[in-house]
Amino acid sequence: MEKNDKLKQPHEIIREAMKQKRLNFETIAQLIGEPRTDKLSVAVRCTSGVGPRSIEIRKKIAHALNLDPEKVWDPVYLQARPRGAGGGTRVKPAYAISKKEWAEMAPSARVRALLRMNDMKLHDLAEILGISYRILTNHIYGTTANHEIRLKVAEMFKRDPSEIWDELYTKGEVKASKTLEEVLEEDPNHSVFFGLGDHTKPFKPKK
Repeated sequence: MEKNDKLKQPHEIIREAMKQKRLNFETIAQLIGEPRTDKLSVAVRCTSGVGPRSIEIRKKIAHALNLDPEKVWDPVYLQARPRGAGGGTRVKPAYAISKKEWAEMAPSARVRALLRMNDMKLHDLAEILGISYRILTNHIYGTTANHEIRLKVAEMFKRDPSEIWDELYTKGEVKASKTLEEVLEEDPNHSVFFGLGDHTKPFKPKK
C-alpha cells in the first residue's frame, strides 16, 4: 500500500481494489462463499460492528483482493472485543462498581461505566473532544493508538490514566491537566452531555 493510502477510508481502498480487479460485491460474495451480498458493504464500512462474522467478512474481502486487512482497517475493527468490553451488555455506572469489579473490567468497559455515570454515550464524548466516533473507539478499544486522546478521556473524568488503562500506564506517570469541571467552565454548552444542563435548549458549539 502506498503512503497516501493511509489517508483513505477503508471503503475507498476496497472500492479502488475492486475497480482494478473489475469485481463487485456480488462477485466477491461468491468468491468468499458469503450468501448475503448486503453484508459485505456494511462490513467494509464498519457499520456492522465488531462481531466475529463482520470481522471474518472483512478479512475474507481483503484477502480476495490481495490486500492486508491490517492496512485497510484499524485494529479495533479486526479484533473481537475482549471479555468485559461490553459487546452490547449494559454496564453499571462507575460509582456502583466495587474496586474488585473495576480491577476485573476491560478498559473499554471502564470508559463506558464512566460515561454512564455522567449520562453520556461515546458519540457525545467524541463530539466534546472534537474527533470522529471511529477515532475515539480506536483509542479506547485499540492497542496501537497514540495515548493523547486516552489521556484527555481520563482528564475529563478526573481519573488517573492508570485507573482506566492499567496495562499501559503507571499511577502518577501522567498528570491530568484539565478536570471535568474545567471543561464545563470553558464551555457550559457541554453540560447538556453530562445531564447537567437544560436539555430543552439546542447545543451551540463554542466558536
